[in-house]
Amino acid sequence: MAVVCACLDQVLAFASEVGAGSTDAEHIHKLRVGIRRLRTALRELASLSDGVDPAWEEPLVELFRSLGRHRDQHHLASSIEPRIEAAGGPVLDLASLDADVPDPGEAVREPAFQDTLLGLLAFVHRDSGAAGPDQGAANKHVRKALAKLHAQVLRDGRRFAALDEVRQHRVRKRLKRLRYLAEFARPLFGSRKSKDFLQALKPVQDALGLYNDEIMAARAYRALASRDANAWFAAGWLGARREPNAAACQEAIKKLSRARPFWD
Repeated sequence: MAVVCACLDQVLAFASEVGAGSTDAEHIHKLRVGIRRLRTALRELASLSDGVDPAWEEPLVELFRSLGRHRDQHHLASSIEPRIEAAGGPVLDLASLDADVPDPGEAVREPAFQDTLLGLLAFVHRDSGAAGPDQGAANKHVRKALAKLHAQVLRDGRRFAALDEVRQHRVRKRLKRLRYLAEFARPLFGSRKSKDFLQALKPVQDALGLYNDEIMAARAYRALASRDANAWFAAGWLGARREPNAAACQEAIKKLSRARPFWD
């Protein structure tokens, strides 16, 4: 499957860097994006090819979460904390939070993840010479998957501000899957319409990303406050932003509902 192969290429490139000891934020970000894209391809397109092993999912999720903790800590220090200080908050020592962050290289070198990479390599090379799925069947499958994700995002997004945190996070995950699947599908449906739709997704991604980052940061500052009471300023500042940020997410998804799906 060409899509899985392309996603795996990105994962392998940046897993090699991180596994060799790189802690560069961009390398970790690109690896996480590659894993997310790969998981989307395996989840949404698995029925178009035999041989997808459900056991691959758990090691991919585990590494994604480990790298996510590293990414969150970096974002906290490099982006959130300067904004807190600019708002008048006290300077905080965030070093104590690093103790809970897994080493990225060790996470990449975990045997379960390495075995998964070997399984995926065998999968893409086994299928490299095989005939692809019937074009009509592939188009029908992708249309159905895109329509389902799109409907789910719009349905829950219309009441985003009223959802609990778990369901809000589910909206964000579905939006990312919708974006990646839309990117995968561009050759099937033409680039112009898909480009316009992907552009319409961007403001929603930005709004949901900001909302998620600030929830993560507020949680970290509340944990830090048990050791440093000065962290309550940041926790309170971020808490006050949560409601308007959620409203902005809901409004962005409302605007997305006016974008015409390119697969119709």
